[in-house]
Amino acid sequence: MYNKAMIEASETKPPILFLSPVGYFKGGAERSLFDLMSNDNVAPILAVPEDGEIQERGRELGLKTSVIPFGRVNSIHRPFTFGKAWGALTDLFKAARQLKQTAKNDGATIVHSNGLKAHAINCVSALMGGPKAVLHIRDIPYTRSEKLVWQILRLMAARVVLVSSPCWPDENLPRNVCVIHNGTPLQDKMVSANDDDTLTFGFIGRIHPAKGLHLLIDWLKALHDSGVSARLSVRGTFQDDAQDYKEVIETQIQNLGLQDCVEFTGFIDDAQKLYAGIDIVVVPSDTPDPLPRSVMEAMARGLPVFGYPAGGIGEMIIDGETGFLVHDAQSFIDATQICTGDPARMKHITDNAYNYIRQEFSIDNLHNRLNDMYRELLT
Repeated sequence: MYNKAMIEASETKPPILFLSPVGYFKGGAERSLFDLMSNDNVAPILAVPEDGEIQERGRELGLKTSVIPFGRVNSIHRPFTFGKAWGALTDLFKAARQLKQTAKNDGATIVHSNGLKAHAINCVSALMGGPKAVLHIRDIPYTRSEKLVWQILRLMAARVVLVSSPCWPDENLPRNVCVIHNGTPLQDKMVSANDDDTLTFGFIGRIHPAKGLHLLIDWLKALHDSGVSARLSVRGTFQDDAQDYKEVIETQIQNLGLQDCVEFTGFIDDAQKLYAGIDIVVVPSDTPDPLPRSVMEAMARGLPVFGYPAGGIGEMIIDGETGFLVHDAQSFIDATQICTGDPARMKHITDNAYNYIRQEFSIDNLHNRLNDMYRELLT
């Protein structure tokens, strides 16, 4: 299907079809998808399961877009079970055939998928004789079934890209599996615009029990009790499936008497405004988070970051060197005291963090590593 002449004609900018599992912006994974497609060395083509924000954004950027309906595949949610998948098999094969044909029409020899449902369709398409499948895994498998699915997908894919090593169920990575960290643009270092002595902590992103906001509120109360004046700015929205959690958080704030110390700004689209006025960003995700963008984005702006020692956070924060790993109220208080009491050390840490992002988590580094992989697959 994909002859030598077609590959040679696209050597300078090979057409890569990027398959999104959703048609709307759900979180950091969709922002990272557009980071992948901003690669100047490929000709990106975007496929989505439905019309929506992602296709509209792609068109605004001048990308060729198409819709590949997922059908009942859309009804499969985590935690994954094979029973849930059984009823969607017909639509899985239908979507895979359409993906294969779409890629052929667009001359794409690689399909780069961005989520579990998209991975399954991508792999089946490859088994049908479609383009080589590259799977970008941004999730950590928790159940035995999920760990088995990861292994099965790896056997069908040409390459599996992990955003962090905790995304793989075993310690040792198979030959066709690699870690390529997400990237973020370096920004001018931010200076807090607060006009008083009250320390402002920032919680950035979607609000869900797995993100640990309830922990941070408890830590804030402990910090207040230790005599430190501080407030919390929560910049994000509650997930549709977490409305009960919203009531839990509101009740917690009320019971702890923190009504005047916690503000909810809602979703902020402008990245500069998102981090403005914050002294310290806290990412308290006690459920392992693959590689939260709020850590690297804050570090890329010269802001100190406290993160829970789980998931991929430890691949960005080297405790005491590029930020602080905090797991309870006391470690939160200790890290805060260093930030407020030792300016020279804090400058050393934020400088280290800024340089670490430039070396390991830049957009250029992301693109260069992906380009090496694409070239290898196209040879």
